[in-house]
Amino acid sequence: MHNGSPRLTYPEKQEFKKSILATCKKSDEENFEEAEAQAYRVWTASTVPSEIRELFKDPKVASLSPTSPQFFHLVHALAKFTEEQPSRKVRLYMHEEGTEFMYIHKIQRTQ
Repeated sequence: MHNGSPRLTYPEKQEFKKSILATCKKSDEENFEEAEAQAYRVWTASTVPSEIRELFKDPKVASLSPTSPQFFHLVHALAKFTEEQPSRKVRLYMHEEGTEFMYIHKIQRTQ
């Protein structure tokens, strides 16, 4: 396929969307339609808004203690996550992880 690289051209993006829908077994599977509609997220860069990055610099985030408000613990966790995984993307390409996706999809439908 694309060896993990993003789809850059319009035809590549359309091919990707078609491949999502091609794995659908029934014509009324909402999850597949949603995945196809949200496919742009695979090739769209995501960034943390500047207002949130400013919160990362708050001295209360740097000096956490067990008595610190939960909010600052959450901001610290988010800051750490974004540092460790700066360009993490949600994988929508089901052909690569089809078995796992279908298992999760089956569980979701039965609940």
